[in-house]
Amino acid sequence: MSSTTARFPALRARTERPLARLRGWPWALILVLAAGVIVRIGALLAYQPAVLTLSDSGSYIGQAGGDLFGDPNHPAGYGLILRIIHIVFHDVTWTLVVQHVVMLGVAVALYLVTRRLGVGRGLATIPAAVIALNGDLVFLE
Repeated sequence: MSSTTARFPALRARTERPLARLRGWPWALILVLAAGVIVRIGALLAYQPAVLTLSDSGSYIGQAGGDLFGDPNHPAGYGLILRIIHIVFHDVTWTLVVQHVVMLGVAVALYLVTRRLGVGRGLATIPAAVIALNGDLVFLE
């Protein structure tokens, strides 16, 4: 402790607080989310502009550009979301970015729900990691 911080306790408290605040952060979740972001960036770069080989991709794109309620087998909500995203961004890559961000949000929500149920930080990170790092989900997003 320097003589300056010894004479001014408020200054000492101000310099010690940032480290104390970092102790409460869920670092395992942050690392899982960072890894999830890296996996998703890799997927975006590997599959340019997008993988549209799934059986429902074309029908949802058609639904977004046409009648939202024309196909009873596909709910109108997803077509509406695609339409809104297309109003803001005219590139299909941004649709994928939005879907990836939403899925990482689902991972955070799952972590928060398990924490709310009384599960410890380490164990609550496991279901979030399954969502954030699952290659099948990343491909389907």
